[in-house]
Amino acid sequence: MPWALILDGLLAILLLLMIAYAFVLNRRLATLRTDREDLEAFIARFNDATNKANASLQGLRSAAEANAALIKDAADKAQALRDELAFLVERADGSAERLAKASARPETGGADAGGQGTAGSTSGAAEAGAERRSVARKTPRRKAEAPSPGQDHEAASEAERELLDALRRAR
Repeated sequence: MPWALILDGLLAILLLLMIAYAFVLNRRLATLRTDREDLEAFIARFNDATNKANASLQGLRSAAEANAALIKDAADKAQALRDELAFLVERADGSAERLAKASARPETGGADAGGQGTAGSTSGAAEAGAERRSVARKTPRRKAEAPSPGQDHEAASEAERELLDALRRAR
């Protein structure tokens, strides 16, 4: 009989250990369940943030495409204006050469208001025309600077004065 009592005591101890282990295991499972709920909530928030980010990226892409189209249109217009300016410069060069040739013909043979003969004014006009052509050929390739409203009027009147002076010298 003592063996039966020892075995019953051993079984009682093992059952107590099993109950204690089941209690600890139950607490860990409860913690895991609450952590799982937190994890699911975190995943849901993360999914929402990802969807918002994707929507923002789509908006950025569409804005970038629209801006690229605007920039392309502006670049095409600028290229057309550059080509037109180059054509106008070539025509102006031709007109300046014709004007220089016309002023080189001695009509009066006398001196102009500056005291120089027609030959002196012709060489000065030819040199000025060559200088303008070299500057004009470089101008379309440079970036245009936007003049302030006051400078635009002053530059136009200065150019007009230079043109009038050149015409007076040509006579």
